[in-house]
Amino acid sequence: MNQEKETDALQSPRRGIFYGWWLTGIAAFVMVIGTVPIFQGMTAWFVVLEQQFGWNRAQLSLAFSLTRAEGTVMGPVAGYLVDKVGPRRMVLSGLLVMGVGFLLFSRVNNLWQFYGAFVLASMGAGFGTWLPMMTVLNHWFQKRRSLAMSLAMEGFALGGVFVIPVLAWSIDPEEPDRLGWRATAAIIGLGLIVLAGPVSRLVRNRPEEYGEVPDGRRNSQLESEATGSNQGDQADGDYTWQEAVRTRAFWLITVGHAGTSIVVVTLTVHLGPMLTDQGYSLQLVAWVVSTYTA
Repeated sequence: MNQEKETDALQSPRRGIFYGWWLTGIAAFVMVIGTVPIFQGMTAWFVVLEQQFGWNRAQLSLAFSLTRAEGTVMGPVAGYLVDKVGPRRMVLSGLLVMGVGFLLFSRVNNLWQFYGAFVLASMGAGFGTWLPMMTVLNHWFQKRRSLAMSLAMEGFALGGVFVIPVLAWSIDPEEPDRLGWRATAAIIGLGLIVLAGPVSRLVRNRPEEYGEVPDGRRNSQLESEATGSNQGDQADGDYTWQEAVRTRAFWLITVGHAGTSIVVVTLTVHLGPMLTDQGYSLQLVAWVVSTYTA
């Protein structure tokens, strides 16, 4: 009898908002707090650090090169851990590590301390933001997966529009009455540590663990679609990573993404120093970042 009730509950129309859409909003929020301060905000940090310590452009750029090297090595590890321990724990641990990285960043006094803190914060962002949250959405959506992921990435865009101007205002070295870069970095670090627990508790790894189904559909719909999909080929199905790397599409996507990343990352790193060399203020740099992000 209980089993029949559970089956009827799953097959009956759902009430309220499907939790996958809440997870889409949570993913957008994670993008804001976990990627914007370190990625889009990097150009503002570099301007301030150059003025504070007199480090040259090559030394500052090396910090980001080190984070990309770390991402290359740790990316597969992060993917393995997402599968092994689940996205929720990865969001928790990643945001905590990133928070510690920002706290250490707020205390740096030499170049090597900066490299270590920046790489640590970047590793936390890599482990706890985009990858685990996109994995969650991949589990919770099938038919509407692209829409959910694109909406989640709006957090990255909105963060660039609204957060970067505030960040630049806060750390502007030309305005001594502002918080300054050390206090701002410490606040970001503490904020990440405080938010890591509550945010991760909202993350649900798979819909089946909560009596849900992908897209909030009824079981009868899923069974009908499964019957139809069985008559198709694997193009509409799931791939193991070993199968994926043997496909042409995988390498085309990889090369295309790498090419666009090279352009975007180069612009992000060097835009601030380039504009300040021309006499523009850090606040104007932030508005430029805000504009091209929008």
